[in-house]
Amino acid sequence: MRDDAPRHEPPGRARMVRELARHHDGSLHDATARRPVSFGELADDVREGAIFRARDAATDQDCTYQVLAAVLAGALSWLPVSFERGGVPSAAFTMLLALKRD
Repeated sequence: MRDDAPRHEPPGRARMVRELARHHDGSLHDATARRPVSFGELADDVREGAIFRARDAATDQDCTYQVLAAVLAGALSWLPVSFERGGVPSAAFTMLLALKRD
């Protein structure tokens, strides 16, 4: 297999997609397990390669990109870099949060 070839899960080991609901206050809820999910827990899942899909609980619209952007922003918040002085431009996070999936 070439290094740049796509990697697929072996047959019978397909990854499950974690279904999340985002509430008006920004909190997350696992729709299948019926329990709250913290951003820290979701960040750990993302680091491990887990797949998730998020929907707005009120409108049922997809908000996966916005939730992922919030997880990334939280994961980067510990960096000793000022966003205003040469760090990642805050406009980049604003754009990520504004992304909408067609």
